Amino acid sequence: MHRLRFIAAAALALCATRAAHAQDAPPTANEHTLTPPKLTTASQPEYPASKLESGESAEVGLVLTLDAAGVVTDVAVASSGGSDFDQSAIAAAQQLRFQPATRDGEAVPAKIPFRIRFEAPPALPVLRAEAVRRAEPEDSLDIDVEG
Repeated sequence: MHRLRFIAAAALALCATRAAHAQDAPPTANEHTLTPPKLTTASQPEYPASKLESGESAEVGLVLTLDAAGVVTDVAVASSGGSDFDQSAIAAAQQLRFQPATRDGEAVPAKIPFRIRFEAPPALPVLRAEAVRRAEPEDSLDIDVEG
């Protein structure tokens, strides 16, 4: 019975210790409260026409520079998915809009990483024209209705 009480007390103490360590200390006078930008207007990148036949997938890693209004002012390729994918990703990224980053409640410029993943669009079904046999008069049926 003593052993069970000891184990229960040790488990309770361990849980209380972990909870205390999980909390952040309140900011001091020298620390700033930073809030990252949030995407408000997305832009769908165009899958490059030159890649439609091959159906390639790609991912392009970008670094976006945002002004204090959340507008993208510069786009740099951090990891390339290939020239055609890079160009499409850059064009789409320039159309993005963000709620600006803030420091202590004031909007500030920011640089953020951003990834765009490309998947080949589904292939369109191939339609085939087939000759349809027309019904000839001898193929018709006579039906008698009484009543």
